[in-house]
Amino acid sequence: MTGPEALDRELQERHCLLIICNDMGQPVRSSTAEIHVVVQDINDNDPVFSETAYNWTIKENNNVGDVIGRVIATDRDSVSNECCNSQ
Repeated sequence: MTGPEALDRELQERHCLLIICNDMGQPVRSSTAEIHVVVQDINDNDPVFSETAYNWTIKENNNVGDVIGRVIATDRDSVSNECCNSQ
């Protein structure tokens, strides 16, 4: 089986195909089967930050461990391929 384009998990993760097979006899006999396809994800999307730049003002006497700001990034890939590391 071939399709008109590549499958993209981010657009549709599951597909259901109905296969119908007819013979050439008289009377015509047929059979059907369903094929369930689950598209596995690949790491094909970059993480996207919610802002293009982050700026914070902090006091010089902040306590160690104080939160000074939050950076948010999302990734359209599935959990097994989405990963954000900070450095």
